[in-house]
Amino acid sequence: MKTKNSAKILLIITYILFVALVAFAVLLPYGATWYTEKMHRSEKLPTVLMCTCYPCLPFAFYALLSIKRIAKSILDGSVLTKKTLKNIYVIGICCFIAGLIMIFVGLLEYFPFFVVSCGAFFCTVISKVFADVFKAYLDTQE
Repeated sequence: MKTKNSAKILLIITYILFVALVAFAVLLPYGATWYTEKMHRSEKLPTVLMCTCYPCLPFAFYALLSIKRIAKSILDGSVLTKKTLKNIYVIGICCFIAGLIMIFVGLLEYFPFFVVSCGAFFCTVISKVFADVFKAYLDTQE
């Protein structure tokens, strides 16, 4: 019963994050420009933010979609399947690609992007561990 409630909460959170992701995509140019003017930052900061964040948005969207699929499979009672394993791999790959994008900008331009890339790579490692545990379990079931 608690698992189903957790899955419902996870599903609600993913829907909220989908809306937040769309709002972020729409409001990023305005927010970046406002921040640059208000805090007297470099003129090129909005361009760097948009050129960094927009390529990461599809991967964030696809990772959220995979999390939604996992939550739905928990609600359906079919958690330990190859489909769930695939979704965990997708989350890891999306985190890895976003981390690569962020580390590139972090090394060339702004250090905070480097810190974000470390977080993305950490999520990649965690998803790889989960995927390996799922795969080991599925291999013993076959």
